[in-house]
Amino acid sequence: MFHAGSADPSLLLYKLHPNGLIQTSSLANDKVPYSKKLPGVAHSNFFLIWHPSDPDRLVSLDEEGIRFWDTRSAKITTSLPVAKKLLYAVWTPNGNEVVVTTSSNVNMIVDVRKEAIAKILSNSVEVNQAAISPDGRSVLQGLGNGHIAVCDYPSFQNRISLAGHMERVLSCKFDPSGTSCRAVMTRR
Repeated sequence: MFHAGSADPSLLLYKLHPNGLIQTSSLANDKVPYSKKLPGVAHSNFFLIWHPSDPDRLVSLDEEGIRFWDTRSAKITTSLPVAKKLLYAVWTPNGNEVVVTTSSNVNMIVDVRKEAIAKILSNSVEVNQAAISPDGRSVLQGLGNGHIAVCDYPSFQNRISLAGHMERVLSCKFDPSGTSCRAVMTRR
């Protein structure tokens, strides 16, 4: 199964079958057949990410905040309003927390079990993306100054800052073993 968000207020789930794509459900758009209109969803879903082990749970970011979904019932289980522009989200490997980056140089750690923002961490530079190692002990931050910060998780204590890009880093990931990372930059 995979998902798609859009500039319209919809969140679509698709199931891939050997004979082609079949749309299985729509989580927020009453103009799509078999869709369900959800109250309070009036903005685009610009970032979506599946739970690391539960295919029935996903997180979306929109202009109003962070939303946790149960895809079986097509309902929002938790909605956390956030007054900052959200950029990116990543689940911890155990699925208990989500790290969210914002355009105002802030990382938020959301405790999924408590359905609340557990920690807010300020940065001196723009954070475009975060990636958490497979063992959950390290976090990469793709920074606006062209660096990648390698930090301890969940303290975000900086271990090392890797320079190498001339422009902001927009994407960074650990490999599946957690022993190396990759980054992509873009020109402003």
